[in-house]
Amino acid sequence: MSNRVKMQHYVPRFYLRNFAADTSASTPTVHCFDKPNRRQFTTSITNVGGENYFYDIPEDPEQEFESQLAAIEGEFSDAYASLLSNGDLGGLDENDRSAIAYSIAIQELRTRENRERFREMVSKLREQLEGEAMTDEMEEQMEEIRELDTEEGVSRFQREFIQDNAWDLAEIILSMKWILFVNDTEMPYWTSDHPIVRHNHLDHSPYGNLGLQSEGIQVYFPLSPTVSIAFCDPVMFGHLPAKSSVDRDHVRFQNSLQIRESTRHVIASTSEFLMANAFLEDYPQYAELNRDRVSVE
Repeated sequence: MSNRVKMQHYVPRFYLRNFAADTSASTPTVHCFDKPNRRQFTTSITNVGGENYFYDIPEDPEQEFESQLAAIEGEFSDAYASLLSNGDLGGLDENDRSAIAYSIAIQELRTRENRERFREMVSKLREQLEGEAMTDEMEEQMEEIRELDTEEGVSRFQREFIQDNAWDLAEIILSMKWILFVNDTEMPYWTSDHPIVRHNHLDHSPYGNLGLQSEGIQVYFPLSPTVSIAFCDPVMFGHLPAKSSVDRDHVRFQNSLQIRESTRHVIASTSEFLMANAFLEDYPQYAELNRDRVSVE
């Protein structure tokens, strides 16, 4: 295939442009905070939020999956631009909402961070099963798990998971409470290399509390330095208005989620990352690339 796509973004460039220091620049740049090295740097939006040949596998020499993602980004960019220009969820039609919900589902699933979660889940499952007495059938299943516990194997699994599950997740998102948060403070919203983040203040132990249908779930996605959208438990948060102004504490809260959930890079329109440094002083585990992400009971 000619003109192969080398740098494959799991965070779209049209989205990152809105976090650039100068959004009108022909080659927009963003400020990045590298968590493992606690280092701030400036780079083009083409150089962050992706990796070389990230989605490529031998079964897809024509890079059809990358092309499909690019097409979805095109649909999302229209709804995204409409949402930012109108500044009102009421201006979205049914097609806009569907495009946003589907794109949100794919965006969360397509990143390096999500791949690392898949990889850790498979690796921990393999460690649990190895050494156990197995039937021939179990041994065959174990071999499949070993094949998944590689970069190529987990890449294939991630692609298949997106293709099989994105629409189901989008339908759940469509049923949630949507809230637009407007940030008029001097502190901008940050984004990251994994911009869709989840939070739940309720403890559902021993069960997880971050499922999209969990009581109390909140999903945040910063749209720009001044606007963020949330998808929340429709029962617990159904009484809240569809649009709300936020204070500095709420901006700090959302930015802390970006620090916590990102793989490596926090991204912003300004170079002020004192809060990121302070957060990682208190919670250094979130700066580790190989930190624990999932538990397998």
